[in-house]
Amino acid sequence: MDEVSQADTPAASTEAAVEAPPPPPPPPRELTWSRKVDMKRWSSFRKKAYNVAAQREEPSTLAILRIPRLELEVPVYDGTTDAVLDLAAGGTGSDGSGLPPPTTSA
Repeated sequence: MDEVSQADTPAASTEAAVEAPPPPPPPPRELTWSRKVDMKRWSSFRKKAYNVAAQREEPSTLAILRIPRLELEVPVYDGTTDAVLDLAAGGTGSDGSGLPPPTTSA
């Protein structure tokens, strides 16, 4: 009567829980913005740079910055190159975190 089967022990039930498959990843988010660009206060140089950059392939969108009080909506792209910053706000860190890459010590 004092015998306990292995199935009844906490270790056995923990092992079974560890073997369960992880949940599926969430579906990718589709970030969209209105694409309304107010150029009224832009210089002719700024307008030309934007139009040239708009002809290139669009970088991946990390986020959409919205400030309703200012009626501002700006995509945030990965990177800080001139091509990215001619179109939108840019973020550092190719992992999408917005953080700089970790430094390595020599």
